[in-house]
Amino acid sequence: MDSLTAGFDADTARMQKASSELQAAHLTLVPQSSSSALAIQMGLRGAIPTGTEHTYPLTITIPAQSDAFDSAIAMASCEKVFKRLRTGWVESSSNGMLQAYAGVTLSTPEAYQQLISSLPAVTATQSSVPLAQLTFGNAVIVAPTAGFALADGDRGRLTPLSPQELLGVGVVLDVASDTRTALVRGYDTREHDDQTNGIRDRFNRRTTSLEMRQWALDAGWQETSSGATSHDYRRDNLIARLPHGLSTFLQLDADSGKLTEVLRPFDLYAKAQAKARAKPEETAEELATRLVEEGHVTTKTELFAARGRAVQVNRNQPTLAVITQFADSIKSAVLNTDGGMPLAFATQTDGVVEGIISVAPSGSVRRWNERNGTGLLIAAAQLVRTREGKNGPSVEYDHSVPPSIVSGTLEALQGPGMLPPVEHVATEPVLTPEGRIARHPGYNRAAKAVITMPHRDRSRWLRDYVVPDNPSKQDAQAAYDFLRTELLESFPFATPVDQARAFAYLLTCVGRPLLNGSIGFLATAPDRGSGKSYLLMIGRLLAQGHVHATSYKVGGWADDETQKALVSLILSGGRFFHCDEVPRGAEVKGTTLTGALSAVDGEVKHRILQGNDMATLKNVIITAAGNQVELGGDTNRRFLTIRIQRPPAGTASDQTVYRHPNLYAYVLKNRPQLLAAAHTVLLHGLQNKATQRVIPGMKFSHNWAGQILGAMSHLTHSNGRELAEFALTGWDAEVAEQDDLGTEWGELLAAIWKHSSGHPRPAAELFKISKIGAEDERPLLPSELAFTGGTETQIAVKWGNELRKILNTSVPFEGVTYRMTVPNRAEKSKKSKQYVVEAFDASGRALIPGRPIAPPEPNATVAPPETHEVS
Repeated sequence: MDSLTAGFDADTARMQKASSELQAAHLTLVPQSSSSALAIQMGLRGAIPTGTEHTYPLTITIPAQSDAFDSAIAMASCEKVFKRLRTGWVESSSNGMLQAYAGVTLSTPEAYQQLISSLPAVTATQSSVPLAQLTFGNAVIVAPTAGFALADGDRGRLTPLSPQELLGVGVVLDVASDTRTALVRGYDTREHDDQTNGIRDRFNRRTTSLEMRQWALDAGWQETSSGATSHDYRRDNLIARLPHGLSTFLQLDADSGKLTEVLRPFDLYAKAQAKARAKPEETAEELATRLVEEGHVTTKTELFAARGRAVQVNRNQPTLAVITQFADSIKSAVLNTDGGMPLAFATQTDGVVEGIISVAPSGSVRRWNERNGTGLLIAAAQLVRTREGKNGPSVEYDHSVPPSIVSGTLEALQGPGMLPPVEHVATEPVLTPEGRIARHPGYNRAAKAVITMPHRDRSRWLRDYVVPDNPSKQDAQAAYDFLRTELLESFPFATPVDQARAFAYLLTCVGRPLLNGSIGFLATAPDRGSGKSYLLMIGRLLAQGHVHATSYKVGGWADDETQKALVSLILSGGRFFHCDEVPRGAEVKGTTLTGALSAVDGEVKHRILQGNDMATLKNVIITAAGNQVELGGDTNRRFLTIRIQRPPAGTASDQTVYRHPNLYAYVLKNRPQLLAAAHTVLLHGLQNKATQRVIPGMKFSHNWAGQILGAMSHLTHSNGRELAEFALTGWDAEVAEQDDLGTEWGELLAAIWKHSSGHPRPAAELFKISKIGAEDERPLLPSELAFTGGTETQIAVKWGNELRKILNTSVPFEGVTYRMTVPNRAEKSKKSKQYVVEAFDASGRALIPGRPIAPPEPNATVAPPETHEVS
């Protein structure tokens, strides 16, 4: 009994001591029903006078250990704030949570209430389970109450937070949560990708109140007063406040005073820009891209570091020993932000190591080479120099790594089994050519895939991404119908064929990991604002969770810049190479594009500027959009054209035609279901190749047709036709129509074929044939021959030189294919060369001038055109 009494007395003494400490700190104690509980008042009721201002107590309850919450802190760049909170007055509870006590100092209660109203979130939940919470208005139990213990700092000493820092805490809670706080109105981070959210956050941090006052005026608000706590505004039936010291614009209903929307600088700037430019308001993604391109915001640099204490590598040892120690350190290292993610990987194509990369939590890829490889070495280990002194050996840090050590370490890391192999990096589940689905975040060795996914999204993907192990044809058809209805049916396609091609584009975006190369996609329309760029954007959003792409310029003159942009895309690990708003009537062409579109992944390498390292082309999709755009050069058979035709009564700003008024938000919200549907179609195609018809390769070396059209061959269009066949309707004719050789040489070869009756003719006679008839009846000559002059011999030489360039080349023109050859006897003759023009119909049968084209015989096999020989 004496021991129980002694224990009770000790508990009472601790409670009295804690109570005295709290009262000395001017904190308000709140009586509890239990005499063994100690609590203090938060918020307005617990305000502490501080000169002419007041400090308002609040608590932030956070998990003691959570990769999800730590990731949110890093994304919001609030590491310093939370480090202070965790080392200040903080208590631990029996449920494994930490409760940090802080105070924010403001001039008036109104300013405090405005600050709380501005917070983007006050709780963070994942799968309906609380992860963190901000308490600012109730009584809070404190230690030494049972279940609570002082973990760090001094009891009663609040960690001071500025209003902007408290806003940062709200941003962290918002980023960490998979649902938004019900009372908050305005921008929702869950409806936008992480890159856009990050750019918005950095823009918000650098904006001044003076800039926000100007943007409010630009957006049409009238400033009615400037008080002690805020600038006040009015517009129509709304009023607004811009609190001093806060980068928030609070919109309220003029009658009820109820908060209707909270605008941060990024949001207010978007509205101001729309009014100033007299254009529809940009989407958050469009504005974020423009802010980066114009230099208002820089993209966040992600530093790589290994978890735990860095290994020390002694420089005073043989070179090979230093290299080996660095390589072993990197091999065993994991990211400091994710203990399950290796620091470095070996990228592969078909089992061949191509380089070394690291993958950031955001999904961005860092490719290591001799120029930047020092960063990888110091991420895993620290080079030191040991010196002997009077007091014994001392260690000095060496902040430079010799180039020989860097190159040697990178070479060693590319050895067999040194680093985990990776072929796919994504922020969503990946379907591999072997039919495996890597769906869980982290590294999947079997699929050679790295999946990085925000923690707040993981439960949603686990719940909503459902793909059958062996999808049936009915499953695939239902998935196609779902995607077509939700994403494509409302676009004003010129023909149903264009809608089928748009579906091929969506499958290509999602299924690029299945391919070893890809055709390009051109979206074109007669009118602006028809939705061509929007369609291509939806494909990028569906595939990668954001709309970002690396841009390029069209035209052969831009080849050098196009190649530089392509190298930049490769090095960043991006997928989409896009030219938006191609000039009206321009041609999409260029040797860089044609080479990339016809190559197999790993075949083409481009040199990286300022060095000898090469960037290997792989996993890229090339797209373009513009009004009345054509394909030029040799791109005509390397692109699939999607035509969009806006209704005559439609306008560029009219988006009511879409099934979902905000299609972007719909895709982002329902991306797990949409991606699962696309994977269902592709997986069915992979598992049933034996039963599908033979898919023509479209004269490509890569497998795009076999994989994408192969999957589509199991689907049926609403008109009853096979979808793959339907999508290629008219493609051959389009290729011939946009063939540059046909445009240049078609009329001349047709005239020569008609007038020479299949007989060989020398170049001089061909020149005469081009002059037969009235001037308006003569054939259009190629630009190289249009202004030929001089003697007959000079003309013959000029024509001979130009004709040699197209010998034995198929030239399509008006449904007929022409081919110019030199008979074998003429090749050996010392006399002037003789030229013959042959013509073939669509089935490859030779045509005779003056005779009608006979229909092909049923089931006849037509031999390809052969070189004509005169006997």
